[in-house]
Amino acid sequence: MSLSKLVTVYPIADNRIDDLTSVIPPSTTSYAYPKHRLSDGNMEAITISQRNVSPVYPYPTNEHDTIDPQISIPSLETSLIDSNYYIDQKNSSEKNRDKQVEQLQAQGYTTGLINALLINVDKFYQRFWIVDNSGSMQTADGHRFVETEKESDHKMIPCSRWAEIQKTVEYHVEMAGLLRAPTIFRLLNDPGLGKGCQEFSVCERGDDMIKKDIQEARRIMEQSEPRGTTPLARHIREIREQVQDLESFLVKTDKKISIIVATDGLPTDESGLSNDSTRRDFINSIRSLVGLPVWLVIRLCTDDDSVVDFYNALDSQVEMPIEVLDDFISEAKEVHNHNKWVTYSLPLHRCREMGYHHPVFDILDERKLARSELISYCQMLFGNDYFDGVPDPNEDWKGFLKSLDGMLKKEKKQYNPIKGNMRPAIDSRKLNRAYNRRGYFFSR
Repeated sequence: MSLSKLVTVYPIADNRIDDLTSVIPPSTTSYAYPKHRLSDGNMEAITISQRNVSPVYPYPTNEHDTIDPQISIPSLETSLIDSNYYIDQKNSSEKNRDKQVEQLQAQGYTTGLINALLINVDKFYQRFWIVDNSGSMQTADGHRFVETEKESDHKMIPCSRWAEIQKTVEYHVEMAGLLRAPTIFRLLNDPGLGKGCQEFSVCERGDDMIKKDIQEARRIMEQSEPRGTTPLARHIREIREQVQDLESFLVKTDKKISIIVATDGLPTDESGLSNDSTRRDFINSIRSLVGLPVWLVIRLCTDDDSVVDFYNALDSQVEMPIEVLDDFISEAKEVHNHNKWVTYSLPLHRCREMGYHHPVFDILDERKLARSELISYCQMLFGNDYFDGVPDPNEDWKGFLKSLDGMLKKEKKQYNPIKGNMRPAIDSRKLNRAYNRRGYFFSR
């Protein structure tokens, strides 16, 4: 039996909206709505002047942009988007999508993750990042990656929590520009006089401003320093008000809002007090999101058990799904404890930070995957197209494993933080030892 018969393929929507007057969101932010697809594949955009809407087109790289094809880790030290990145309003959306795929492949994303990420971008209308820049972010137990000239030689160096989250945010700033994914970033505390705004965004002002958006966001993050408290509840409530204003539009267009909270501590009030009252206030602010079209990610920047336990218990208290993510290294260790055949890659972690969710993520770091879940994980990683004609592992394990090995050869190796070197996305030998019931000896 072919695995392609076991899954449903969801195509990327073309974002066509016919009844514009009923779905224009109540905001002065610029939005664009494609009117219809022309015969040459281009999208013709219309302008709604009373809503301050301007034509927006896909965001490609020019023909001179290059990325080293040997780099398999999304760069945290260099820009995803070359300084020559520009807006070409004549390119077709198909060509622009090809450019996005090309750059994501160069960054080490697998075929399935690329497809999932592009679908995810279409599904989420907007992303909000709440970035913890409180004083405790100065603690020096973070990690960041430094790429060297050799593909197989990457260094993980210690740094402060703030330095780690700086690079994380800068990466997602670049990614928002590459994918044209409107994203708003909010620092918990005012960064200080002359260092920039507490709130900044990418892709909210039209394509011709994306380059400037990225430059300004990077400048603010580079100049900001940890200071102040952790008033998370206030920021959640302010975002909730914006989501409520958009709710009718989101429901009609079947879109969602992603909220990512990057923090290292328990919530406090404005004065810095943290107690049962401030924690209840934060939990109530999360409860206020129940029923709204949102997806919440808590991206932790600490290994403190009391903090981790508090956030891990949230979903059972607020009756809504919440993705709680550790830092990359800690998450990789948890996955390795239960599924040693998985190379938990940085691209996979970045997808989750952006709000992409797959049911297998809920159990990947909690227990060994069942065979059916293994299939689901592989389909997510490599894409459904690769599974056309692939044997069902329950019926033909040897055939399944050989097909999987063929898929792995088409993908770049990934940095494995457990082993400290480049590895395939799946270790076939370890996978065979974990799931082989008939003693099949795997050899390449």
